[in-house]
Parts: sequence; structure tokens; C-alpha cells
Amino acid sequence: MNNKWSSPSYRWLVGVVALAFATRLYGLTIQSLWFDEIVTVFLARLSWYHGLDGLLGQGIQLTPMFHWVTKLSFLIDDSDWLLRLPAAMVSLLAVPMIFKLGQRYFNDTVGFWSALTFAINPFQVWYGQELRLYALLPLAAAGSMVAFEQMLRSRGRRGIAGLILFNLLGFPAHYFMFFIPLVQFLYIVINFRQYHRLLWPWTIAQFVGVIPLVPWWLFILQRQHFAVGIGWISRPGWLEPLLTFWNFSFAYTGEFSPIKIVGLIVMLIGLGLGLRLIIKQSPYSELLILWLFIPPIVTILLSYRTISFYVDRYLLEISPILTVLVIAGLFSVPLPRVRWVALGIFLGVTTWGLGQVYLDRANFSKEDWRAIAQQIDVSARPGDVVVTCTDGQQISFAYYNPQRQLSPTDVVSVSNLSETTLTSSSIWVLNMNEGLPVHYLGNSSPSILDKALLSPDVAAWEEQHRQSVIAVAGITAYQYEMTDQTVSSEVARWHCQN
Repeated sequence: MNNKWSSPSYRWLVGVVALAFATRLYGLTIQSLWFDEIVTVFLARLSWYHGLDGLLGQGIQLTPMFHWVTKLSFLIDDSDWLLRLPAAMVSLLAVPMIFKLGQRYFNDTVGFWSALTFAINPFQVWYGQELRLYALLPLAAAGSMVAFEQMLRSRGRRGIAGLILFNLLGFPAHYFMFFIPLVQFLYIVINFRQYHRLLWPWTIAQFVGVIPLVPWWLFILQRQHFAVGIGWISRPGWLEPLLTFWNFSFAYTGEFSPIKIVGLIVMLIGLGLGLRLIIKQSPYSELLILWLFIPPIVTILLSYRTISFYVDRYLLEISPILTVLVIAGLFSVPLPRVRWVALGIFLGVTTWGLGQVYLDRANFSKEDWRAIAQQIDVSARPGDVVVTCTDGQQISFAYYNPQRQLSPTDVVSVSNLSETTLTSSSIWVLNMNEGLPVHYLGNSSPSILDKALLSPDVAAWEEQHRQSVIAVAGITAYQYEMTDQTVSSEVARWHCQN
């Protein structure tokens, strides 16, 4: 029997993977699908061509892998649980890969504790429970860097197949995965004398990884559609990477409490010690430093000159190296008692952050389209009309509409309101809440309604005929007594302007 497989780290790794399985499946469908997930499902239900065309309408920055995986899931079932399962399984596979990453660049101990941290990491669990395969980014990035290390160590005799495999997984998942070959290329250039012979096989591995995207790019050229659908992202500042590190460690809320402050201090100390450790001891120090800092810094620079691209979930490819460096740094503390206390604090705050993701619905709630559809269904009367601000919101509400009181034709977007004859007793206007800056996972607040945009008569009507307000996570619904179609339509458009 191979001794390495009988080592304590490998035996305990089985338990860590089981823990990761539990954290990702627990409460997988407690929260409803949110807007992006529902639109993904809607497009996947269309024909291949029309679905991809609709996906392209969401923005050229998207790749079709989410669409393909969802479409294949329909061959089994279309329940929320099954549709989210692929992301959970991908996030689960990242855990043993993080072990391998820590083992290859440091040792078994760092690999094991890094894998344990990833198993309970709140940010990883959050995106391991979402019908978007962002969870592929840490898996593909860690796998690619493990293969790259094998390639460097063996002078090209090993690692190429692994590099191709993880490129094939990562490149179609998200364009930010291309930061990983950028980091690897820069490392080869920095150490050109030592690794110049690896440049050719490494380049071939990148070209092979791009092949699945070529048909998509040809489709884009054929459609001549070059819109970018991420204009909502605010311009980043130079402190954004630190907030991203906070988010990747404990899940960001913007609130400071004693437990968060202690956790952040320990995390930053571990990261600093980890960077110091690799600078002094690791033959791959430049590679690991580039991996940690190049993606956020380049994203900030790009966001200042063009549309902002800085979103934490896009940068998940750096989360493996952040975790490994923090764990390696904590284990470099010379005093055993201090080392284990620091590690215990870091894991304790990580566990606390995971509990917050499960339980703190003020900070960690997806848009609850299921709740808003069910609550309106209970309150509405047959023939009432629901007005949404966009076609996507119309699709999202219809996805969970029980259709006991409201038929599909009773749900319209505001752009089609002029073509609809309103004969109901009530009109319901849905408004998605204002999301907080990009580090927040689920916090939002209702839009502030500016009555100065209404004429005095319409403003008075709005206040007099508003019957009720229903608020759920991420969405607010306003019910108005239907007395005048023209005024009701103006009020609906006013809601969508705010």
C-alpha cells in the first residue's frame, strides 16, 4: 500500500470532504432562485439557438457554460434542488484540490487545514449553492496551479495533461479564469532562463483550453452583438482587495464587531506571515505573489479606463491562494501554543461566518421571488394585474407564480403596460430593491421613491389609493386600488424610474 494514502492527513481528508458535502447541501433550496438564476433557467428552456441568443442579450461578458449545464440538468428534473446541485458538487471537488495545492506548494499539514477552511468557508458555500458555476473558478484555478507546479518541477515531463484539463474546465466558465495563464506566463518570463523550454508546451495547453469557446465567439461575431451587461458595477478603489480578502475569509457585511475585528487581525497576520514565508523559503514565491495580487490589481486598472469589472465573485480564482497563504502563515508561528490559538480563532470566525450565511437573513438573503409570488397570490383577487419594471422581473415573478389567483397574462412588464387594458380592482407594482456595493452578498434596501417626479395630482392619488406594501428579501410590492388606468400606469412607471 502507498504510504502517502495511509497518512493521517489523507485519512482525515475524507472527513473534511464529507463536511464540505454537508455544508453545501444543507439548506440548498431554503432560499428561492434569484433573478440571475431564474433568467438562466428561462433561457435554458428555450431551443439551443434562441437560448444562446437570449444569453448574448444579457451581455458579451457571459460564457455559455451555465446555460449548457442547466439545459442538461433538465434531462433529469427541473427542481430548484437539482438545478443548484452541479454548483454544489463543483464546490465540493474544490476541497480536495485545495488540499493538493497546499501540499504541493507547502506540505500535508498546510494542505489539510486549507481544505478544512475551504469546506466551511462562507463565501465558498454561498456560491456552492447558486445556479451559476462561479464555484468552478477556485477549482479550475487551484487545479491549474497544481498542474503548473508539476510542470515546473518535472521540466515539462508532467503536468501538461492536468493543465489542459483545468483550462478546459475554467476558460468556458468565466473570462476571469484567463488571469491564471497570465500569472503563469509572467512567471515564465520572470524566470525565462530557467523555464524558457516550457513556453511552447504551456502555450499549446492554453490554446487547447480555448477551443470550447471558439464556437461561442463565432456565434457572437455572427450576431454582431457587443453589449456589456455589467454597467451596474461601481468604480473600485484601491482598498477593494482588502475587502475582497475579508469577503473570501468570513463573508463581508461592512459591520465591525469584536469577533470580526479579531478574525480580520488574525487573517491579515496569517497572510503577512505567509507572504514572508514564501519570500524566504519558496522557490515559487513570485508565482504565488502574482497569483494573489495580479487579478485584483489588473481588474482595478481596467475598471478605471473602461466599464467597471470589479466584483468579488469574478475574482474567486484567487481564493485558493489566499486561503493557503493564511494557513501557511499561521503554521509558521514558532510558538506552538500561539500557533494553535491563532488557527483556532481563524477557523472559529470562519465557522461563525458560515453560521451567519445560514441564519442572518438581513445580510445574506437572495431576492425572494418565491415569497413575493406566494404572498401576492394570497392577497390578490382574480384578475388583479402585477406590473414589473423589466421583462426579466416578469419572468422571475412568473417562475414562482402559483397561478391560483393570477394567470400568466395578469403579469406584465411596464414597457407593455400601454398595450394592456386594466380592468382589475387592484394593480401590484413590483420593484427590486437597491443593492449595496459589490462586496455584499445579499443586503439590499427598498428604493427611495422621489415624489417630486410626479405631478401633485398623481402624487396625491398615489398616497390615497395605495392599499398595502409587501416587502421580502430584495423585492417590494405596492398594491394600488384601480380607479384610473392612465394614472395607475404613470405611477407604475414612476416606481420603475426610482
